[in-house]
Amino acid sequence: MRPRMLIGAAAGAAAADAAAADAVAARSDLGSMLPGNTLRLDARQSHHLVRVLRLGAGAPVECFDGHGTRIHAHIETADAKACVLRIDEHVASDTESPLQITLAQCVSGADRMDWTIEKAVELGVHAI
Repeated sequence: MRPRMLIGAAAGAAAADAAAADAVAARSDLGSMLPGNTLRLDARQSHHLVRVLRLGAGAPVECFDGHGTRIHAHIETADAKACVLRIDEHVASDTESPLQITLAQCVSGADRMDWTIEKAVELGVHAI
C-alpha cells in the first residue's frame, strides 16, 4: 500500500506568504502533469515523508489534490527540507460505492436521529 500525500488544497491554507501560495497553486493542478515530470514538495510535506513515515529514495507514494485527481509517484530525492517526486502514472479516481445500501432505522430522539442520518450520509447510504 502506498502512503498518501495531499498536494495543493490543504497545503495552500498553511502557506504563510504569497510566494508560497503561488508555489502551491502551481503544484495543485496534478491533472495536467505528465508521467515522468517531477514535483517538488514543501518543507512540511517533505519532513512528513522522510522523517515521520521514514521513506527513502525510490519509495512509492500516492498523491491527490482533493479535487479527484490521483497520481502514483516515487521519491526521487529524499530530503527532509525539499523532497522531489517523479510522477509514474495517473490513477482513475472512482470514489462512488458500487453498493446500494439501505438503512432501516427506528425513530430515536431528535439529536440522535440527526446524528444517525448525518453519519449514514457520510458513509454513503443510498436510502434511509
